[in-house]
Order: sequence, then structure tokens, then C-alpha cells
Amino acid sequence: MLLAIGFVLFGLLDALHGDLAAQIFDRLDDIYEVEPGLTPEQMVYLRAHMGLDRPWHAQYFRWVARALQGDFGVEMEGGTPVGAIIRQRLFNTVLLHSISFAVIALAALALGVYFSARAGSRMELALTSFALFLYSIPPLAVIFGLQLFAFRTWLFPVAGIPVRSMAPNVFAFVVMYAHHIFLLVLANFAFGFGVALRMVKMFMRDQLGQPYILALRSRGVPERKILFKHAFRNALNPFISWSAVQIIGFFSGAIMIETIFAFPGIGRLMWEHLFRQDGNVLMALLMAVAAAVLVVMLVADILTAALDPRIRYGKG
Repeated sequence: MLLAIGFVLFGLLDALHGDLAAQIFDRLDDIYEVEPGLTPEQMVYLRAHMGLDRPWHAQYFRWVARALQGDFGVEMEGGTPVGAIIRQRLFNTVLLHSISFAVIALAALALGVYFSARAGSRMELALTSFALFLYSIPPLAVIFGLQLFAFRTWLFPVAGIPVRSMAPNVFAFVVMYAHHIFLLVLANFAFGFGVALRMVKMFMRDQLGQPYILALRSRGVPERKILFKHAFRNALNPFISWSAVQIIGFFSGAIMIETIFAFPGIGRLMWEHLFRQDGNVLMALLMAVAAAVLVVMLVADILTAALDPRIRYGKG
């Protein structure tokens, strides 16, 4: 699957770039402030040396062979290895959105399970209204509102994250890091909590209306045991499937939130190099995101089968 995705992405990027060798030379001229001096024969040699004279599908398989060895090429401006550029940015993005997802999932599961057995109460209606309010706000309005709040109050940093050298010990760095990413996590929470809560409540109410719940209640099984041991466990599988989609959504929204908050993640890196038309960086970034999506879907399938013994893959 990853090989097929890369094949399509490489073809699209190749169509967008045009004459890559000429672009590289023009940028070198701009960086070193020299006059263009390559003859047509030298341009032919440069294309042959870089493998750009081959069909794009042959270039793709050449790129795959080098990528399997950890060589994703170099950045067009500066010549920095692409792997070194992406490695830290990818870690920042994964850490940020892992924390965001953990906060959303824990809050949605705890509140959704608790209030699913108290449908119609004032607290349940208030929570549902709040979740609907968060879901209805445009993402850009949330981000700019948080930016304005940080700028007006100076309670939280407006952009960036701290470096390890800024803190005397690990605990101080963790506190400083949490302080810097608080608004980003809050923005992700506003995007995902409303839908997550509604999903949990919907799955739980569906389970609580099943005949086996009525049978358990008729036998005198305590309500808490029915709620958490039986209904919650059966509602967990569809929530895991939905969670995979939610995590994938974080990657698609990373460009917007990381660019506005100047967060050094892959979203902002992709935005920067999209305007530069840097094919090496864009290809590596898109493949990294595609690989992350496939891993998330695979883990979701494995967890679903592990939690429900009735599910078996590969059997008719």
C-alpha cells in the first residue's frame, strides 16, 4: 500500500516540478549570487548525473532504493539531508498530537460513559450543548481566538517550543514544555472533543438498549458492573475505529495549527517547502504521513480483534 501511495505522490510531484535540474541551478545562483553559466551540454550532464533524464517511474524506484537505505536526498536550499530535517519535526508532531488525543479520549470516555446512564439530566444536556458548541466553531476562529488570548494576557507563549538547554532539570523542562503546548492541545481538544463525546454516548446508548443489558438487569447485576464491564467493553470497539480516523485528522490539520502557532512540526515544515517546491522534502514528508496513517489503521484493526474475540481477520 505504501509503495502504491508513493508511486502516485511521486508522479504528482514530478508533474508539478517541471525542469528540476534548471530549478536547482537557478537557486544555487540566487544563494551564491553568481551569474548563470551552465551550457546546454552541462545541463544535459547534470540531468544525467542526477538521474533526471530517466522516466519518472524509474526515478521513483531509484528513490525507493535510496530511501530504504535511509537516504531521502538533500534540501534544495542549503543541502541539509532530508532525514535530519524531518526526524525532529516528526517527533514534535507525534508528541503533540499524542498528548492531544490522550486528553480528548480520556475526557470523552469518562464523561460519555458517566452521562450515558443519565440521559436527559440537566448536566447531561449542558455537556451535550457544550460539545455541540465546540464542534460548531470554525477551526480558524478557535486558533485565532487562542492566539489573541495569549497575546492579550501573556499567560501562555504565542509561538514556538522551548529547548532542553533552557531548563535546569528534566522536571522543569516538562513543565516548561507543557506550558508552551497548552494552547495547541486546547485547540486540538476544541476540534475533537465534541465529536468524541457524541460518539461515546451514541455507542453506549446503543449498547444499553440491547436485550442482554435487560437480561443482566433482570438478574440483579449491579448497574455499575453492567455499565463498565459489559456495555463499555462492547462500545469500545467502534470507538477505537473512530479514534483511528481522529488521529489521522490530526495530521491533516497539522499544517494549519502548526503554521499559525509557529510550532516546529511536520505540518509547518510541509507548508514552508510547498512554496519552495522542494520535491525531496515534500516526498519524504508525504510518505512519512502516509506511513503513519497506515500504522494507525493497522493498530486499530489489531486492537479491535484483540478486544473482541468474535472478530477474526482472514477467515470466511
